[in-house]
Amino acid sequence: MKHETYTLLVCSTACLSREDGELLEVLARQQAFRESSRWVTCVGYGWLVRPEILENPALTLREAGLSENTVSLLTAGIARMGVQMVIFDQDADPLENWPVFDW
Repeated sequence: MKHETYTLLVCSTACLSREDGELLEVLARQQAFRESSRWVTCVGYGWLVRPEILENPALTLREAGLSENTVSLLTAGIARMGVQMVIFDQDADPLENWPVFDW
């Protein structure tokens, strides 16, 4: 069995706009059976997003329709924080100095 280790950022779903949350839900359903290329997964209380598997993360995220705020968090933001994945969790704390959406 191959073991993999990742560094995660866990933050509140409030770091996403309602529209981005709805879009991640749609994208997760569309990608549910594409195991090798799935970069967003619904985890019941939010989403696990893996932009590191994308060839051009910023372009792919923009083309998917995500807002610049979310694209920024999932590209430059995670690069600065040194993480590979983000879990948007409805019970997690929002990120400091990051926009928070009330939905």
